[in-house]
Amino acid sequence: MVNNHNSRYKFYDNVVNFLRANSFDGIEIRQRFEKQSRPLENKDWFIVVLQALANKFVDEGRSTKREKLLLLVPLTLVSDLATLEARESILGISRAADLVIMDSMYFVRKSVVEPPRHHTALYGIRSSDERTINYVANFLTARGCPKEKLIISVSATVFAYTAIDDSYINIWTTTYDKICSMISRGYRVYRNKDNNPEIDGPDIFNVREAKEEFRYFYEDPSSLGTKIRYIKEKGFAGISVWGITDDDFKNICRQGRYPLLNAVKAECR
Repeated sequence: MVNNHNSRYKFYDNVVNFLRANSFDGIEIRQRFEKQSRPLENKDWFIVVLQALANKFVDEGRSTKREKLLLLVPLTLVSDLATLEARESILGISRAADLVIMDSMYFVRKSVVEPPRHHTALYGIRSSDERTINYVANFLTARGCPKEKLIISVSATVFAYTAIDDSYINIWTTTYDKICSMISRGYRVYRNKDNNPEIDGPDIFNVREAKEEFRYFYEDPSSLGTKIRYIKEKGFAGISVWGITDDDFKNICRQGRYPLLNAVKAECR
């Protein structure tokens, strides 16, 4: 599509028509990276498409006298900043997009030899730890992303690690209500310096090879409040929540329905 002028402009028209027909406020567009792709060529074409679509939104809003549609672009390579710079134009994306989403849930560890870690850590043990919200946010703003455009994404999903063959693997995920069940059974919650909670809890996945308890990393209303206050203090645009289906929809935690989403809503006011 990107190599054909007519196809691109048909795509722009279809996007606008679809958004207006369904009363949506905008669209999120992300770049997909294939193994056989050409990073530099795709990097340039992606900006061409984004800027043209952004211009289309401006022109359509003016001609129809309706509020301009919004263009959101997530950065999914934030766990590897060298690759991010090689494959995506941070400045180009920031100029075209109304909002840039930093997908911090990808801060999970890179290999089985690393110790378990929180998937949306605010700070690291060392200031040089690249896979943290604070480090990457500073990295992106230093390379041209305005603070007022930067959205920090966190995850409602619970990530679980356990020891198998003297190493850790993070294949397992679960929902927030499972954590509440562990707490009600007496499992202790530990918090690190940026208020991220974790629990050493039972195996709820029936992993026969597990050598010890699982370590669960997750978000709760308190940790989300810490992150939102950080976002406000830094002057960033806002927060988004990935995996909202992993929130407690049935009030199993006795915190009301949707406790994570409601905590975000309350703190953002």
